[in-house]
This record gives sequence, structure tokens and C-alpha cells, in this order.
Amino acid sequence: MKIRILFTIFYLAFLFTEANGQSIATCQKVYTSVHVMPIYKSGNIDLFKYFHEEISPLFNNYPDKEDMIIFEKHVIELTIDYNGQVVEVNFPKSTMLRSFLDEVKEKIKTMEGWHPGQMNGENVCTKLILPIQFEPERN
Repeated sequence: MKIRILFTIFYLAFLFTEANGQSIATCQKVYTSVHVMPIYKSGNIDLFKYFHEEISPLFNNYPDKEDMIIFEKHVIELTIDYNGQVVEVNFPKSTMLRSFLDEVKEKIKTMEGWHPGQMNGENVCTKLILPIQFEPERN
């Protein structure tokens, strides 16, 4: 009886998470090429404004900022689900500290305002690959 109740509780928790788009498990298939790519708010200007205002300041707190290459380029992989939520963030080939990247990932996951990608007129989960260049402020 206890096992059945626990299973039911875990199953309901899983369904709640799925219904609210909080899990990448909602993306049974992730597209890299779609008819309509995801767009952040009104487009690239808003996307780069977000990164400049919200993400760049995090790089100014990087522990080894003085040793960091001034114009370090990054590739950021974002998975946008069919509700327009960022559900996964990756930094392939980054040499930065894992703890720092985890902080940046969590900040990016809070982005609101994505319009999801579409395939055949339906919203789908889409992976975006964004080349981003950060320039930490020098004192």
C-alpha cells in the first residue's frame, strides 16, 4: 500500500512538472532546423540586449577575470520548448569554471519572452546555437 501511494505521489509530481514545461522531458524530439525558428521577444536586438544587460555583468564577477581572454567567444546551445521556455543551456568547449557556467545557465533559464519554433504550423522544441562574445569590464 505504501509503495503504491509513493508511486502515485511521484507520478503526480512528474505530471505536474511536465504540464508546466519545467522539464526537458517535455521535449520528446528536439529540432535543430524548423520552418520558423524561435525568436526572443521582437528579435535579435532584444536577445543581444538581454545578454548585454543580464549576462555580461556575471562575466565581470568571474574569479579569474584578469586571466580571462578579453574577447572570449562562447557558443551557447539553448533548447527552447514548445511553450517558449528555456529548458536546457550548454556551453560546449568552454574552458571556464563549471560553477560559474552553472550560475550563467541558471540565469539564462529564467529568460521569458521566447516565441517557440514551429514545424508544420505547430510549436516544437528547438535547439539554438548562438555564438556570443563577452568583453569583461577592465578597471
